[in-house]
Amino acid sequence: MKAKRLIFLATMSIATLCCSSCGTHQGELTKLEVTKQPNKLIYVVGETFDTRGMVVTGTYFNESTGSETTAKYNNYYYWCGDNNGKLRLSDTTVKITDVNDYNSKIYTTVSITVNRKDPGPAPDPGDYYTTITDDMNGNELKSALQSIIKKNIQVSYDWSRYEAADEDINNSSNITTIYARTSLKKNAHVSGGKGWNREHTFPQSKISSEQAKSDNHIVFASDSVVNGVRSNYRLAELSGSPNVTDSYGNITPCKSGSKSGETFFDPGDTIARGVVARATMYACVMYGFNPTYNFDSIKTMLSWHEEYPPEECDYHRNEAVFKKQKNRNPFVDHPEYAERIWG
Repeated sequence: MKAKRLIFLATMSIATLCCSSCGTHQGELTKLEVTKQPNKLIYVVGETFDTRGMVVTGTYFNESTGSETTAKYNNYYYWCGDNNGKLRLSDTTVKITDVNDYNSKIYTTVSITVNRKDPGPAPDPGDYYTTITDDMNGNELKSALQSIIKKNIQVSYDWSRYEAADEDINNSSNITTIYARTSLKKNAHVSGGKGWNREHTFPQSKISSEQAKSDNHIVFASDSVVNGVRSNYRLAELSGSPNVTDSYGNITPCKSGSKSGETFFDPGDTIARGVVARATMYACVMYGFNPTYNFDSIKTMLSWHEEYPPEECDYHRNEAVFKKQKNRNPFVDHPEYAERIWG
């Protein structure tokens, strides 16, 4: 995790600190405690921790006198969120440590709640799915959906398609990369080892259909280095594996590592997990691919889809692709279809 603010009295040693208010020697720090909670404890995904209102107190032992004293402690960092400090659903505590020592045994925590961001209402697909009935499940539903989404499809591998589909919803001049979730200029096409290129979330080496290789519901904008690390490895949830660094030298949420003797890729604890799950589901319905060619299991695919349901970025992308390619991803419009097919 990346250290965030505050920094104060940063040159002081943790061992012998002075009271910031009176300047007197306090002794050795033995304890940190949050004596007043921050004003804000409930967040949504993507926000950053707010220290306003929080008071941290240090307890010091003076060896020469054998006594303990307490004083307000300003020389701290807080640690939480992803590599940009943005909070995730999995963040339930914020760790407070000395500014110079994350691994110190002397620390305290603040409990927080992180809720999903409200994506707002999903776009209305109109009568696109009118042939789907409530009693359809399994292969019957898959076949019915395929009949709908294969009509009039117009694929293209032009850069403009991806500039439109993956447009950063907060900055229309940029795109958001699929795995690293970084925002890059639309014209920052890969050059000199930096920038973004076009990533087949269902690996191209496992795709036999020429149409599928240019299908915008499968192909996304991706940082070029992260794209290379993903390679054609299957997707799985990884823990303890190293984080991937992107083409600009930034550490991403993504991981690549070995599990049970096989190398896997994990985009990390972000909406990217849900996006790649739904892209895989689309590929399996549209072209008859097997989910386990791209995931370690159908269970993982369904789990990511459920844990990271469609957000505003999914809605924007589905609409943008529909305008150009003339078909939709059913699992963005109707997330419940996934369970009815593979559950």
